[in-house]
Amino acid sequence: MVGFDHTVLNADDKTDFIVYGNAFAQFAEPGVIWVMEDKNGNGKPDDTWYEIKGSAFYKDGYTRNYSVTYTRPACDTCSVPWKDNKGNTGVVQTNMFHSQAYYPIGLKTNTYTLTGSLLPSSNINMDDPTYITSASFDYGYADNTGGGDKIDISSAIDDKGNKVNLKGIDFIKVQTGILANMGWLGEQSTEFTGAADLSLLK
Repeated sequence: MVGFDHTVLNADDKTDFIVYGNAFAQFAEPGVIWVMEDKNGNGKPDDTWYEIKGSAFYKDGYTRNYSVTYTRPACDTCSVPWKDNKGNTGVVQTNMFHSQAYYPIGLKTNTYTLTGSLLPSSNINMDDPTYITSASFDYGYADNTGGGDKIDISSAIDDKGNKVNLKGIDFIKVQTGILANMGWLGEQSTEFTGAADLSLLK
């Protein structure tokens, strides 16, 4: 989650801000974007989060109010067991490229739960294990296209899926959108490297 040092205004009929990741041709790790307007004016992200409605909204596999509970593994570098609110189970598989702890260091509880929207994993192609691809969605997600993803604040929706009218936004957060194990590459995980107000970019 990050905050801007000013309100990014919702301009008519145009994109308003850009979110940066490290996607490239044939490999995206799309993340769901949430926005918040500082309606109470206290400079804190304690108002309502709204999801940016992207192109996967109507696709099979898109799920709102999706929760995953992770359990502390036997060792810091062991794979992390998970169970979702649909009855599915699995592990966040460790791999040779990342030796850090896979369960959050400093978290004292033996489980923690994350809730958000799940995106379809149908864009991942593992037919050739030596050349795994993950195609981007058409629009509306972070770490989805090379060079950054331009977002229209007008595409924000409430918890019922209805469009909301925001004058502008002050905070954004990005959640990994796809729960998938891609073999030797490890888990599908969104990279978020920054954001900018498009009206200020030249």
